[in-house]
Amino acid sequence: MNPCRVQITNPADGGFFYWLFKYTLFSLLGIALLVGHALLGVYIYFARSVPTLPDLATYAQRAPGITSIYAGDNTLLAELASERREVVPLERIPQQLLDALIATEDRRFYEHRGLDMRGLVRALRENVRHGRISQGGSTITQQVAKAFLSPERSFTRKLREAILARRLEARFSKREILALYLNHIFLGHGSFGVQAASRRFFDKNVWELGLPELALLAGLAKAPTRYSPIDHPLSAQARRDKVLRNMVECGMVPAAQAEALYGQPIALKPRRDTSRDISPYFVDHVRRELIKQFGQQAVYEGGYRIETTVQPHLDVLAADNVNHATRQLDKRQGYRGPEARLDPDAQKLFLARANVRYAGPLQEETLYLALVTAVRSGGSTVQVGPHTLELPLLNMLWASRYTPGDPTNDRFIRSAAEALRPGDVIWVKLAQRSHIPRFSEFNYVPLVTKPLEPIAQAAKNSEGFADGSGKLGGLASATSPPTSAAATAAPKPTAAPTTAAAPAGNKPPTVAVADPSKRPTRGSSSRRRSSSTGSSSGRPGTGAITRGPRGPNSRRPGPGTPPGPDAQTPQVVQRDPGPPSGIRFVPGTGVQVIIDGSGVKLAAQPPAPGKRIEVGEAVWVPEQTRKPVPGALKEVLLEQAPRPQGAIYSFDLHTGYVLSMAGGNDYDRSEFNRAVQACRQPGSAYKPVYYSLALDRGYSYDTTWNDRVRTEVDPVTGEEWIPQNIDGTYGQTVNLERALVWSKNPPALEIFKTLGKKDVASWARRLGFTTPIHADDALALGASCVRIDEISRAFALFATSGRPTENVSVKRVIDRGGRVLYDASAWDDPMLDGKSRLDRLIATAGRMRRPVIAPRTAYLMDTLLRRVVSQGHSKPIRDAKLIAAGKTGTSSRTSDVWFVGHTSRWMTTAWVGDDTYERQLGYTDASFTISVPMWTRYMYAANREAPLVELPQDKPGNVKPNDRGGPLLPGFPLPPLAALGSEARMRELPEHLRHLRIVPPPGGETSPAAAPAGVGAGVLKGAALGGPGVGAPARTQAQLPAGAQRPTAQVSHPAAPGRPASPGGKGPRPVRPPPRKPGPPQPPPPVVF
Repeated sequence: MNPCRVQITNPADGGFFYWLFKYTLFSLLGIALLVGHALLGVYIYFARSVPTLPDLATYAQRAPGITSIYAGDNTLLAELASERREVVPLERIPQQLLDALIATEDRRFYEHRGLDMRGLVRALRENVRHGRISQGGSTITQQVAKAFLSPERSFTRKLREAILARRLEARFSKREILALYLNHIFLGHGSFGVQAASRRFFDKNVWELGLPELALLAGLAKAPTRYSPIDHPLSAQARRDKVLRNMVECGMVPAAQAEALYGQPIALKPRRDTSRDISPYFVDHVRRELIKQFGQQAVYEGGYRIETTVQPHLDVLAADNVNHATRQLDKRQGYRGPEARLDPDAQKLFLARANVRYAGPLQEETLYLALVTAVRSGGSTVQVGPHTLELPLLNMLWASRYTPGDPTNDRFIRSAAEALRPGDVIWVKLAQRSHIPRFSEFNYVPLVTKPLEPIAQAAKNSEGFADGSGKLGGLASATSPPTSAAATAAPKPTAAPTTAAAPAGNKPPTVAVADPSKRPTRGSSSRRRSSSTGSSSGRPGTGAITRGPRGPNSRRPGPGTPPGPDAQTPQVVQRDPGPPSGIRFVPGTGVQVIIDGSGVKLAAQPPAPGKRIEVGEAVWVPEQTRKPVPGALKEVLLEQAPRPQGAIYSFDLHTGYVLSMAGGNDYDRSEFNRAVQACRQPGSAYKPVYYSLALDRGYSYDTTWNDRVRTEVDPVTGEEWIPQNIDGTYGQTVNLERALVWSKNPPALEIFKTLGKKDVASWARRLGFTTPIHADDALALGASCVRIDEISRAFALFATSGRPTENVSVKRVIDRGGRVLYDASAWDDPMLDGKSRLDRLIATAGRMRRPVIAPRTAYLMDTLLRRVVSQGHSKPIRDAKLIAAGKTGTSSRTSDVWFVGHTSRWMTTAWVGDDTYERQLGYTDASFTISVPMWTRYMYAANREAPLVELPQDKPGNVKPNDRGGPLLPGFPLPPLAALGSEARMRELPEHLRHLRIVPPPGGETSPAAAPAGVGAGVLKGAALGGPGVGAPARTQAQLPAGAQRPTAQVSHPAAPGRPASPGGKGPRPVRPPPRKPGPPQPPPPVVF
């Protein structure tokens, strides 16, 4: 048996090293496979998180765009965008811009496939040599990829960037990648893409730029913030020159052409943000409404076209009126001090910066920060950058110290040192004006003011006047059309003339003291305060009407009070001989001046033939126009940022289009829109709400109500308050018509109680009020706040036969594809094309606005509002010859003044108030001195080119000729009997008001025995009326300051239609109250008026 033999058929060769090599080779192959799988896993992991590539066919529609807001006349108002981007095709982009970007950012763009390894090595070498990151290796393709990724700087983002770059190169051509890059890159100041940057920096299209501008844009790609031409112009200039050198190196620009451009300063024309220049409050309101309806992302990235209703010329007019009214009122309240007070070192730094900012010539009607360098009694010297200017005392007379707790207006200083010190930083503007004032700059002022002596002394102390006289002079003559001599005849002096300071060589002006017992004719405005302040001076010998200073505790005497030794007696200075022929102001102050020339006819209603303008009557007066005098220092006016606020809200009664929305006096200082956001007490402007309910229930114009003052007690708090008439006069009874026309509070409260507070609140909801309603007795006098826009809509019901008017701010919203997403335009909108107009006509056909109140009720109410304007506290409107209807309103403590009214075309509300309730607007001010003139200025200019028709316009079929309302519907109570309360008890005056006397009407009087307790002889019978609502309301002795005399009540009786008024408009002689024994002072109940 043979043993087993093993035969090896594959003998090993190479030995140990062979096996070692083999083992190593297989190990490396295994590691490579593992690394490859790991890299594949990493790639798959990061590739999944890379965003999808954009579709170039729809990129322009899907990329974040700019939403543009247009006015009713197609003016661009604003642009909204999270990324300010405008996509343009590559064919519209200049080749020089492409060359500049490639030469600077990626010279091998046409050679690599998204990743430039040679560029990465070069960048790495340079960074190592400098010891910091001085150069990047990203290609243009990588920068495009970076734009679609997050802005974080990390290794993972770099991996995603590389993956996305390779995908871009695989899918798109080089030209398509360039188009993405140029439309997507961020170039600073919110601009994405070269077209948006071109508009932002040069206000041009990118294809309209020259080589220097294109090189500047190309240089911004690396570091938009560092090379910003707005913030860092020198760095931007150096970067632009670097781009030009790169283009020369690459042979893209001739060296000679580039050499001529090196070192040239950058010529920018930045595009202004019009959203803060034109209709800023309206634009902000539209923005909020759009976000509420479409969402913030859609509004800021959708690229919509928003067509709105605002008319820029009307909105600018509203803003000008609000600014003018609040500035004038603010000056009347006093000076709150300088913006800053600087030490000598700070003054040098301030002047150095001001020299740069104000290096150019100063412009009219522009505010400048000035440094006070010298102060003297007659004025001061100020420095506005390199300009040395004079601030005379007459241009800052209003700058008495502002006192929050004292509502006294119109106090003047006697020396500039009372208001200014060297080192003060103040606001000023040029006193000279080369243009004729617009009506929005007119003021409605009475021709009664205060003694001449303080103003004459101020003129005597003044130095450096434009005419070089240092005296009461230097004003230009009037420029308005002439008026009749009868319209400007001066009143006859009623007191012995006295002599005031007069220029040498001229006859001294005489001082004529107006008769304080002389009452004006019906509708005039004696004892009313001007809505502007300051003093004035005329040419030598022309004379002036002036106001003297008052102490912090002084008050104007009440109606009928004989002037005491310290009383501020109204006086007028006139030239002797001859009457004045015009009226003017000292610039920026508002005190009236009578000088040679003309000026009343521009706005004031021409008086009847033979009628004289009486002392105490109010007229429209323009601001003074002063032209520069060669060789003299320029004068400036002292200014300050107004603290009171105002608003005007106006819309079309036919379409509901909002035409203007001025929500404050300065959007840059306060973006709060008081026209649609503020809730303020309307005062008497709330009365038409429940008066319309009374008419709806059948109470007529002739229904009589009690007009007796009475203490009311709040049933919840127990607080006592007294509703009083603003003119301090009362009758026994008054009919509903006259109670509203003259805005009488006691009968209004009685009407309110008769109707029922819950029913009034429900009726207010029916009229469209949405704000919370506090249904108590104080609601009768407007103590529950309302918004300006909602009270405007409520009043519009009376003008439109009870049919609601939906306010429209946005007419249409159109996306980038031309599709209409929202349409609220009127079919007869003149801005619509024929097809759109037909579409709207079809869409709105058959839609009828159903009345929310009876058309007859709306007609009767609008008739009353028309009579408020034609007969009541609205003389500025009558003098401007406006056919309007509306209602005044003054809230408690005069914190808000209103006028809500309309013409045959537009509904407009004007409001002025104090946001903080820190101070009353004025002790003797009310709506007819502040908000009514502001409303008139706006509506006069807005309606000057359109004829107005008589109101009410639409007469319902069930309205009878001379319809005065009624009859009373079943189930509703009769009004209380005369002199009785709703509880059928005799009404007695409070003890501290029992001295009030009721004066009988002309032609008869009631028996003294018929008067209730607490009422003197001569009770008015029937529907006798109180006088015009002017002057201060009756106040208790405890409320009057020390030394002031108590006003006495009297009733004047305007002539009935067809019957002439008493000669001179005089009322009965005032009756002084009986003397009262002194006793401990009692706290008076609060007064609501």
